[in-house]
Amino acid sequence: MTATVTGRVLAVLPAGLVPLAWGFAAAVAVGAAGGRALAVGLGVMVVLFAVFAAQPAMGEGALAAWRLVIVAGLVANLVSLAGLFDLFGGEAVVAVSAYAWMLLPVPALVRTGRAVGASRRYLAFAVLSTVGAGVVLAGTLSGGVLGLDTTAVALVGVALVGLGQTGSIVDAALRDDGALGT
Repeated sequence: MTATVTGRVLAVLPAGLVPLAWGFAAAVAVGAAGGRALAVGLGVMVVLFAVFAAQPAMGEGALAAWRLVIVAGLVANLVSLAGLFDLFGGEAVVAVSAYAWMLLPVPALVRTGRAVGASRRYLAFAVLSTVGAGVVLAGTLSGGVLGLDTTAVALVGVALVGLGQTGSIVDAALRDDGALGT
């Protein structure tokens, strides 16, 4: 019973954590959360990623692709923490990590769509994440040159990424058909 409950919690928990993470990213983008809060958030994510990556089911089927995303994301978060503490790279490293999280899930989204028989839906989720990353990058590179508020553009991009990734994880969490595993 405990293993079943733990397994179900681990299957559903990301449906709350993913939108929370992108909401937090939006708060950082508008300056509502600073470096200290970001460091705590990244640290908590590192611990959660280690727990998720260690689950045996993460080596099966489409979940194997997600294990790769989680492990790569764990490394990205550790690098971000090093940047926040000025161990190397500073804010540039933190930005690279944010883009990594926008784009790392894209191939796993496509793989998941194939595994669950919802290729078009998951391709749409992947496109939202990719376009969102592009919007954030365009806003950053324009630096207000186009007369656009870079913070507003970043928020639109983060919202697109969050929508794509949240939609996918909620869809996956609602599936209890084993399609994500072997």
